[in-house]
Amino acid sequence: AGAADFRRVEYNNTAYWQLSLTVILNNIDQSEQARFILVKRNDALLRLMDGFKQTLVDWMFIMGIAIAGLMAIGFIWSARPLQRLDKEIKAIESGDIQEIKGLYPVELQTIKADLNLLLESQQRQKERYRASLSDLAHALKTPLAVLKSSPLANDADAQEQLDRINVMIEHQLKRAATGASDTWKKQTPIKPVLDSILSAMAKVYRDKDIIFTCTVTEKDYFLGDQTDLMELLGNLIDNACKACRSQVAIQVIQSKTLCIGISDDGPGVPEDKRESLLTRGTRLDTYESGHGVGMAIVSDLVKSYHGTLTITEADNLGGAQFILEFNYNDKK
Repeated sequence: AGAADFRRVEYNNTAYWQLSLTVILNNIDQSEQARFILVKRNDALLRLMDGFKQTLVDWMFIMGIAIAGLMAIGFIWSARPLQRLDKEIKAIESGDIQEIKGLYPVELQTIKADLNLLLESQQRQKERYRASLSDLAHALKTPLAVLKSSPLANDADAQEQLDRINVMIEHQLKRAATGASDTWKKQTPIKPVLDSILSAMAKVYRDKDIIFTCTVTEKDYFLGDQTDLMELLGNLIDNACKACRSQVAIQVIQSKTLCIGISDDGPGVPEDKRESLLTRGTRLDTYESGHGVGMAIVSDLVKSYHGTLTITEADNLGGAQFILEFNYNDKK
């Protein structure tokens, strides 16, 4: 048995740390007490402790970097299937592929199967809708042709309404024929469509000598079918050309949303008539401003793409301004 004592002592104005250990040595005849003393200078002990602290900090820093690096590698490796899945979804959106075919871990197999099932179901539903629409339009064309050749067609108002019905049937037939793929999978460049429309409008309204101002880039795109984009912009620009005096401006701004503004220097649309302008069945072409032909079609198309159509007064030109806005932030 023994006792230990550790204390700080001073000798000749120098601090030391003293460790004393007392032990009892026993034998058969007698027992002796022995005391062992170990003395270490305080500054030497502090240097030793500082060295230990620095070594500990260095190793902790190295281990921290190593652990962070391993975690980053593990995260990147585990995220690779998600990156591949994201690429396949973007390929579907652009129309390059029709289903997800990649090999994925067990955790993603259910998601892959559900997405493919959803795509297949949506395609079947769209095919049924397109076939029904086409059948309905074809079925209406025959009785419409009979009505147009009947004595009723001699009435100017009746003839005008029959012509409007015929235009709508032709439009729906065209949509049924051209909508062969899912619209949400397509990224349609806007500039070529605008160039084509403006070229046609310049010829149609040659007598008005309209000045077109168009702000659009090659990167701007519409997430949908080209025919629908042509229908949207064609109707709005045609209305602007009818209403304008000499200027029509088109501005495309794309960030998280796609915003297309179409303005003219015409008389504009009265504020109390803007809401009714977007109502199906309203005789829009009777407005003095000239706006409204095909606006019901435009309104329906915008709603089908979950967008918004706003009618305001053009700040620069003073006429009407039609603003189309589509939010793509949750799709990309």
